[in-house]
Amino acid sequence: MIAMYNSGTNEVDLTGYYLTDNLENPTKYRIPAGFRIPPRGFLLAWADEETGQNTPGGDLHVNFKLALAGEALALFAPDGTLVDGLE
Repeated sequence: MIAMYNSGTNEVDLTGYYLTDNLENPTKYRIPAGFRIPPRGFLLAWADEETGQNTPGGDLHVNFKLALAGEALALFAPDGTLVDGLE
């Protein structure tokens, strides 16, 4: 599970942003319309390859799984700018 936190005072619309577990493939998963993070709120993303469970306003399911041993994780803006990540 990936928890994304919005520390700001305005809602963040993640439409068109990308999540990836491979920094060499920053556009691995494009976040569809309808996924937002409220001010000082969270959005949970499940790395379970179950994208068919996505419902706007609910939890997000991405098209990759995370390794138990650890790996990279990053969020990229629609223009390809790295927003946040870890290796």
